[in-house]
Amino acid sequence: MSSPGYQEPTNEQIWSQPPPFVPQLPPPNQAPSPIVKTPPLTPLPEKYRPAKDEPAQPADRMPFLMALLSLVFAIPLTAIASGSSGLRGMLVAWVGIIGVNLAYALSRRNGRGSN
Repeated sequence: MSSPGYQEPTNEQIWSQPPPFVPQLPPPNQAPSPIVKTPPLTPLPEKYRPAKDEPAQPADRMPFLMALLSLVFAIPLTAIASGSSGLRGMLVAWVGIIGVNLAYALSRRNGRGSN
């Protein structure tokens, strides 16, 4: 309770307010900034252009799916293996995951992947 005659301070008195925003305009006699012209774009060399007769190939999503599945399985396998067998179980689980990914990568490198 406050004593009679005591006036509580307002927010403006407690917290300092920032100064009002006044936009700064350039002086009226100042020259405008120079306009820089960029050179025109050159066309792409023929060897880098896509063939006109060849339709665009759809993106291969298998590497992304393999990486996603590896992470999805790695998290619970790591928890289960380390909880039941400690560091040795966790290492065995990760060696298995790495082995599956390595076999997949080598199969795609040798051309046996899905095309």
